[in-house]
Amino acid sequence: MRVSFAALVLSLPFGLLVGCGSGLATKVDFVAPPGSVLTLEKKDYPLPATIALSRPKDPGAITRDDVEIHVPAVKTDKGPQSLDAEGVLEIYGYNESDVDRLATNTCNLSDEELEKAIQGYAVIFEGSSPTQQKLYRLTIGKKRPAAEVK
Repeated sequence: MRVSFAALVLSLPFGLLVGCGSGLATKVDFVAPPGSVLTLEKKDYPLPATIALSRPKDPGAITRDDVEIHVPAVKTDKGPQSLDAEGVLEIYGYNESDVDRLATNTCNLSDEELEKAIQGYAVIFEGSSPTQQKLYRLTIGKKRPAAEVK
């Protein structure tokens, strides 16, 4: 069987679209109070921002990345307070359906939850797909001064 050069060239883009391309990603809209910045993989994202999170190919597999979050003015009962937090973002591999692919995934870093971090608690934000598969788990806590870290 002979394949013409033109047929080969025309088939290349199709082959790349069907899965010969790079890794998988889950897009998440991160929303936080004005002026907030999320640092992930040494890149700063002023929030709100849509971030494509690289995820493992295998369902159930997990990748972990360190994160930092700066929020200049969390609304609290005592008035606006600044928060510098750090933590871990776990991203889960899953079988993405067409519904999952079309969905908008949102992680809302609300004043109420961020106030808990200011008070010293660890705060967990989790996201699931429309088909109830785990997408991510963001765990943050208030940064401790270097003298407190052992």
